[in-house]
Amino acid sequence: MGRTTVAVLMVAVVIGACVGAAFATGVFNGGGGEDDWRDHVGERTIFETEGTESTFTYTATYTGTAQNTLLYMNEDTDYWFINYAYERTYRIGWQTQTITGESNEWGMDSDYTETEIGIEIIKTKYYGQQECRHIRLTNEVIGHTEDQWIGVDDGIAYYVEAESVSGVGIQKVVITSKLYYKTTDKVDVKIDFNVKVYADENITVFGEGKYQIGEEVTLTATGDDFYGWYDFDVSAAEPVSKERTYRFNITSDKVLYALNEGVDSTYESGTEVTLTAGTELTSAKWEITPFYRNTGDVGETVTVEGAAPTYVFDVPGDYRMTIEGTTADGKEYNGYRILFVDGDLSIDYKFDYGDLTISDISLDIRYRDYIGYMDKLPVSERCDDSKDRQNHGSQFVVVDKYILSLVEQFKGLQTIYGWTDIETAGCILAFTQAIPYEYDSDSHNESEYWNFPVETLYLNMGDCEDTSILASAIYKGMGYESALILMSGHMAVGLLGTDLSGYSEFSKEYKTFSTSGYYYGETTSTDYQLGEAPSDVRYVDKIVINVEE
Repeated sequence: MGRTTVAVLMVAVVIGACVGAAFATGVFNGGGGEDDWRDHVGERTIFETEGTESTFTYTATYTGTAQNTLLYMNEDTDYWFINYAYERTYRIGWQTQTITGESNEWGMDSDYTETEIGIEIIKTKYYGQQECRHIRLTNEVIGHTEDQWIGVDDGIAYYVEAESVSGVGIQKVVITSKLYYKTTDKVDVKIDFNVKVYADENITVFGEGKYQIGEEVTLTATGDDFYGWYDFDVSAAEPVSKERTYRFNITSDKVLYALNEGVDSTYESGTEVTLTAGTELTSAKWEITPFYRNTGDVGETVTVEGAAPTYVFDVPGDYRMTIEGTTADGKEYNGYRILFVDGDLSIDYKFDYGDLTISDISLDIRYRDYIGYMDKLPVSERCDDSKDRQNHGSQFVVVDKYILSLVEQFKGLQTIYGWTDIETAGCILAFTQAIPYEYDSDSHNESEYWNFPVETLYLNMGDCEDTSILASAIYKGMGYESALILMSGHMAVGLLGTDLSGYSEFSKEYKTFSTSGYYYGETTSTDYQLGEAPSDVRYVDKIVINVEE
């Protein structure tokens, strides 16, 4: 049923829009005068609907209602804006499902062509015989054809037939629909809307205020550093416009952001700061929201009151701040700031190794360093490159001050417990196995994203390639030869143990993995020790990590 419903609904929106065009253009005197379009705002046309969807394997039918409500119309161009609402009950055999929904639709799609068939007298379902204009609307782009019979005297679309065809062969889908005019009534709709703009530092905006539906809004931004206008998604890669003057027709309350490029203020976590707007305020509300770069998500908003309040950012990270206040001369002020809070994130790692519970491995990672690795490579390069696998893959295995700190801590454990090199390597594997597994789609909102080691350490999560890269980086820092072992849809770490203390005893118990000469290290599961490989792994290739690099 799910697929049937989705396919039908997609076309039904087009059907509703086409009916709306006939309704909007014919229901009143479009020439203006006393019969202004605003007199008809809220007029709702109600249709009874029925239809079928046929594919190679099934035929579904539906019955229901559709409603078009006029929200706005440009009398010069007949360009309209309607609310389209529906309720449908679908049937396949004995199964039924009722679905409701609505959407707002702008004027006739430019891909449609209109053909006048002629004047015809038809028998309507509810209003007897009517003299109608028969017109045909065709959209070859989406394979949609629609016939409308519109009353000559009243402009009402009494009857509509539509057909949409998509796909070919066994994937062909044919949807037919019929709409019968039932009645027209009038409902209250909002026609007055507010335009509100949050301006970045050193930007002044003109054009905010109240507008009537359909009016053209003109916003202008001044300021040398102006970058662009953003809609609600201020984290989008590109603004909706970079022009200083931004125009649009209003159909709802609108909130926009006029922003500079880059960070507005940099603070240090744990330090009390005074929040300022760049202009004197007598009162204000400051809403501070964490922004997580790795996923694009936001955290819980904190509200602070006061003309220039003090605040402490407890956690380093990126933040977004809105300011709503009153200036010294009594004017309304709406501001927006992008904040960068640097600082150290202290992380304690706890894991089991044999009969031991290790809890004294820790790091203080600077947020700026973590962001530096995030910016090091674009998302498009955060995956395997079969054309240059060795060079591309090995660049992720970075030994920096944080890896060297881990190396010193593992060497300290080795001294305390008298471990051989092989045993220490096993402890390092156990450390990476304890890092929580997280899919790239959850940790970065990407289908594939290879972390640099510090990214995995900072987030304290990762998938198979992230923990394998981390393990290989620590091995490299320890002076152990390793490799990234690639399999179909999976990665592990490999340890070349021939030059390590404990190798002779270890080699009696475990065999090297495949023909590569490395002991297998499964970094995503505590069920496997170093040298143990799951039975279903299939070797594809390896990326050798040399300690000399």
